[in-house]
Amino acid sequence: MFLITFNEWLGPGRNVPASERHTISDCNKEIAFATRLALKEAVDRIVAYQNAYNSYYRLAVNFRLLHVTKIENLSDKQLRAVEVQLAEHLPQSAQELEQRNV
Repeated sequence: MFLITFNEWLGPGRNVPASERHTISDCNKEIAFATRLALKEAVDRIVAYQNAYNSYYRLAVNFRLLHVTKIENLSDKQLRAVEVQLAEHLPQSAQELEQRNV
């Protein structure tokens, strides 16, 4: 299992009109994803999630890789308890995001 840590930038996306951009503050924080997949596949899923998020929401997200660490296999419950998302569960399209927000 891998723990993949990113810097997450959140700010106005392309769906925000230029006249409103100044009203939205940028936010930077570290975020972690865990995965049981091969690293390449997990990164591809995270990038697909980023693209889906940016096409669906008014705000945009951008992930910048910070660290990759091999960790002991943890349960989904343990990961949720420490606020780490499992890459396998990330939505891969705007349609999947829409279904989760219904």
